[in-house]
Amino acid sequence: MAKAVRGVLISRHSNELAELLNFQSDTLHTRLHLGTNEIHNAALDAMDDLENSRESGQCSPAQYDDERRRIETGEAEAIAACCSTIRSELASRFADEQSSLKQRQAREIADAVQQVAPTAVLERAAAIEAAELAERFHAFQS
Repeated sequence: MAKAVRGVLISRHSNELAELLNFQSDTLHTRLHLGTNEIHNAALDAMDDLENSRESGQCSPAQYDDERRRIETGEAEAIAACCSTIRSELASRFADEQSSLKQRQAREIADAVQQVAPTAVLERAAAIEAAELAERFHAFQS
């Protein structure tokens, strides 16, 4: 009986983890999209201003080329930094969410097994755990 309960829970837990990972992936994608679009739009605005300067004769072809390269390089660097920052910010949060889910799932399995396990098995498990704790305590005192 305990094996069947555990199997059902493990299947449900796999689905919960998949849902969490999909949600986290969507969150990362959205944050990256918003962050990089903002940078890209700023670069497009700068390129429009540069093009207007060139058309009005306010900058030479050499100045135009230099400024265009500066804008493109700045955009690439800003996008890389933005992506790195977003990934770093979310990595810790995602790890915490996954850890919390796994801990909750482990408690559910333990509780379910405890409810369906025979009393003798539970008493034996408690005795083994008590013996292990006593052994660790004695080792700690030494």
